[in-house]
Amino acid sequence: MKRDDLDRLRAELWRRPLNTEEAAQLDAWLRQHPEAREDWALEQALTRALKSLPEREPPPSLHARIWTELDRDTGAAGPVRWREILGALRTAWVRWAIAGGVALLLGIFSWQPLTQPNPPAPEVVRVWNDWAAPPEVWADFDVVARLPAGPGPDLELLTLLQ
Repeated sequence: MKRDDLDRLRAELWRRPLNTEEAAQLDAWLRQHPEAREDWALEQALTRALKSLPEREPPPSLHARIWTELDRDTGAAGPVRWREILGALRTAWVRWAIAGGVALLLGIFSWQPLTQPNPPAPEVVRVWNDWAAPPEVWADFDVVARLPAGPGPDLELLTLLQ
């Protein structure tokens, strides 16, 4: 049994007594985990004790008292101070503008090296010059590159034929 199944059984125990199938699942799990037997006994005892408590109706004046307290709390807040709100908004706006400007400058400075091409490394230039060939050599390069890769040459047969 997984932890989710155990939590589901606990929730069912809070709502109603467990049926025989659920009780059998719980007993099987408790046989495998004897350390949890005491916790389940406490859980069952607490559930029975809470169910034995009598149901009581809330007093009829409860809603009226709650609304009175809410009205008292909103009245204690006082009037809205628009100057303070605008001042806080202005400073927040200024802070966001400064942060945006800094981000824009960082973006510009980080983009600059990407726009200026770097010269190729000397090794690349040397290899390029070694492989430099007239355009006729590269004319059929695409056709050759698209040829299917088949099995390699039979070197033993080639050596026998020579």
